[in-house]
Amino acid sequence: MFQVKIIGDGIAKINNSKEKVIYKPDAILPDKNVEGWVFDIANEYAGKILSELELANK
Repeated sequence: MFQVKIIGDGIAKINNSKEKVIYKPDAILPDKNVEGWVFDIANEYAGKILSELELANK
């Protein structure tokens, strides 16, 4: 999902991406466990950031 959908969609948004970007989905994250880890860490840090923003806005 991450490699094809998330990264692929981002690449598709780049003007002339076929000329500018060379990407092979298994070149970056060949392990499904890494994909899960990326989502887990992103969620963890997003939660920390939101908590800090809530404290700062009080």
